[in-house]
Amino acid sequence: MTTMISDAYVGDVTCVEMFMFSGDDARVTSMLAGVGASLHWSSSRARSDGVDDDVTAAAPSGVMRKRACARVFNDARIHGVRDLLLGDRAVCWGERRVGVTRATATAGGGWALRVEQPFAPFASWIHDVRRLPGESDLCVAIGLSENTVERWSSMDDGRTWIRTARTQCESKCLLYTLALGGGERWDDLIIAAGTIFN
Repeated sequence: MTTMISDAYVGDVTCVEMFMFSGDDARVTSMLAGVGASLHWSSSRARSDGVDDDVTAAAPSGVMRKRACARVFNDARIHGVRDLLLGDRAVCWGERRVGVTRATATAGGGWALRVEQPFAPFASWIHDVRRLPGESDLCVAIGLSENTVERWSSMDDGRTWIRTARTQCESKCLLYTLALGGGERWDDLIIAAGTIFN
């Protein structure tokens, strides 16, 4: 079982995403947490025999450790985060902003989160972002409070993102909530949305 050791208070935790993947004879459990405008990445790495491969004398086996942190936005609180590529990249959103982070190894053997080129501010608030793994490029769907959904595709290995599709509901209203789900392709996407008006 993986446990998390408490650390100093650094702000309001506004969202959490957990995921697990296997590779290189190891099982990795990771957690991404939005804290204010920053993204915090913690993980626990265990070999296939169940032994934590980076245990120190100061920390017991199975403990989730903070690996890296980065300020994603200057003027917006992170409201949501999703893993994009098994810990290599994550997408964060908050208010009218979307940013992508990339995990990179440092010269000292540690990790750093690097913020990729952020998307330009959107005209309305963002409710949800989902990766579309069935598309040929790295694509995300972005659900907006103006009752629209946009597809954005990565160019230049994630350094540039462009809008490649946009759809708007016939009912024009300001949404109170929106969730994206369903298939892995743009054409199979299911959108659930609600408003405070009748």
